[in-house]
Amino acid sequence: MNVGLITIGNELLSGFTTDTNSAWIGQSVLEVGAEITWHMTIGDQYKHITAALDQVPEDIKVVLVTGGLGPTHDDITQKTLFEYCDAQSVFDEDYWNILKVRMEKRAIVMPEINKNQAIRPNKGSVIPNNLGSARGLHLNNDRMDVFALPGVQREMKDMMSNTIIPWILNKTKSKIYVRTLRTTGAMESVLAEKLVDVTDDTRPVTVAFLPQFTGVDIRLTCPKKNPLIEIEEKIRDRVDKYVYATGTVNLEETVGDMLVTCGYTVSTADSCTGGRIGPR
Repeated sequence: MNVGLITIGNELLSGFTTDTNSAWIGQSVLEVGAEITWHMTIGDQYKHITAALDQVPEDIKVVLVTGGLGPTHDDITQKTLFEYCDAQSVFDEDYWNILKVRMEKRAIVMPEINKNQAIRPNKGSVIPNNLGSARGLHLNNDRMDVFALPGVQREMKDMMSNTIIPWILNKTKSKIYVRTLRTTGAMESVLAEKLVDVTDDTRPVTVAFLPQFTGVDIRLTCPKKNPLIEIEEKIRDRVDKYVYATGTVNLEETVGDMLVTCGYTVSTADSCTGGRIGPR
């Protein structure tokens, strides 16, 4: 399945925010047999969003959109998608009351500007947000399914994992099995040398070395599950000490989990970054 991705946000274009969502989304859909084959980043403008949707290639029937679902004046994704997919806005009184109660428990009065987050389409559906107030959207304009998600990464990941990834998995006709071994402590050339006789002929499994800032990902893809498992076992026999996780789990998460499990904490003494190392 070919999937399109539109990331919306002036902050992405200006460089004030690094687009880490796209990389995570790309890896996540790949693991269920789909692939991001077209991607565009645009600003928070009606004409740019509609122009991007008009440019989606014909072979793409599913488009993921991130960003622009908040309550401020520049969050226009919802309104634009409603018009593009010929959907009408319906105020969801029940959800608005849920939001107000949620805020009251935190001693916060919900501003009236947040009412747009209680809007739902008269056709299509909303995607629950377990970690925030802006719900996602699932719309269809008879040519493609459009999923809209918040740009906040933890909210986006939750919606992708619980709603969209299962939907894509159910729609995927030809399955592709993917396994990503995340390594650190060894350069790409070192890993390749240790695995040279393993990777000489891995058919039908495709093996790719993908350098990252913290290490090298070894990605295995195959239309069948058993050959992939066999190659993974051979690779682990050689380089397992460098593998810290699989899938999309990053090194920071792995180290954090190890610290929590061991009951350790981390202290920092910083005189060079103005305290910026602490939040990270």
